[in-house]
Amino acid sequence: MEHYYFDEYSRNQSIISRLDPRIKIITFLAFIFFIIFTSAQNIYSFAYYGLILIMLTIFAKIPFLFILKRILTIIPFAIMVAIFMPFLKGGTPIARWRIAQIHFTISREGVLIFWNCFIKAVLSASCLAILGSTTKFADLLKGLIDLKMPKIIIMVLSFMYRYIFLAEDQMMKIKYAVAARSCARPKIRAFSGRLSVFFIHVYEKAEMVYIAMCARGFTGDIKTLDAFRIKPQDIAFMLIIIALLTFIKSLTGGYG
Repeated sequence: MEHYYFDEYSRNQSIISRLDPRIKIITFLAFIFFIIFTSAQNIYSFAYYGLILIMLTIFAKIPFLFILKRILTIIPFAIMVAIFMPFLKGGTPIARWRIAQIHFTISREGVLIFWNCFIKAVLSASCLAILGSTTKFADLLKGLIDLKMPKIIIMVLSFMYRYIFLAEDQMMKIKYAVAARSCARPKIRAFSGRLSVFFIHVYEKAEMVYIAMCARGFTGDIKTLDAFRIKPQDIAFMLIIIALLTFIKSLTGGYG
């Protein structure tokens, strides 16, 4: 079955993909911190951040549609968190209307909070999408280990990424089996039965994988064929990006 991999463009011979994973992790995390601590009222800062991310996407040879799809997976969660913020009470009202006996008021402060959550979620998701797309997943995990990330988090990420495709395949097999045996439109009861069978298969697969890994002496360490070595271009990349972010801070003064 066809899958879309998180690190689909990590094997591109681009400037970004050849960088040391540890340097990329540090650089993009610094980028995210700059985004987070930017004042929501300073639109120019966010525009400059977006311009830098667009240039990084071009240098990484990643299609913009690929990055957009990754961003769209995050946006619904950000909207769900901030959807009621424009109706924040106690702020300066900018719009009022009434539906039946319910009064709605949109405040300026609420709209600002919504914008703050939305734009920062989009830019942060773009940073993570570029980082993941230009780095092999095993190298990304090993880089996190070298940066002293807790091993339990690394193991959870590793298993989630490796076996989510098996779970997807199992779900599709059950779906095709049900469709081959029934010409009627599936009902909610049939779907619940399909879901229970899916969880049983996934549980059995997890037990088999755990026993096989224990039998082979798995210790939780991530091993890769490539040895990490920081090169001058890695340092140059990190310094250039941080210098640009610092220059935007001094230029716009949009932090607080």
